[in-house]
Amino acid sequence: MNVTVIYNPNRPGGSTVRVHRTGCRDIGRDSAGATTVYAMDADDKSEVVWDFSGDLIREGSSTYGQALGEVDFLPCAPLPEGNDNA
Repeated sequence: MNVTVIYNPNRPGGSTVRVHRTGCRDIGRDSAGATTVYAMDADDKSEVVWDFSGDLIREGSSTYGQALGEVDFLPCAPLPEGNDNA
C-alpha cells in the first residue's frame, strides 16, 4: 500500500507520526506545521516504523516498541502488524 508519513513534533496531543493512505483527503490538514511529509510503499506497519525510526532503534536510543508507539496508523491505512526485526 502506498502511504504518506507525516512527522509533526509540535502536534498537540497524540502521536508525532501519523500515517495515511496516500491520497487521503485528511493529509493536507494533518500536514500543516509538519516538518517531514513523504510517501512510501509499505506492506505492513513494521516497514513504516523501520523506515522512519530504524536509525534510532539500531543505535539503541529507542526500541521497536517505543517507535511503534509514536506512530498513529489512521483507519485509511489499515496495514497488518508485520515483523519487529530489521
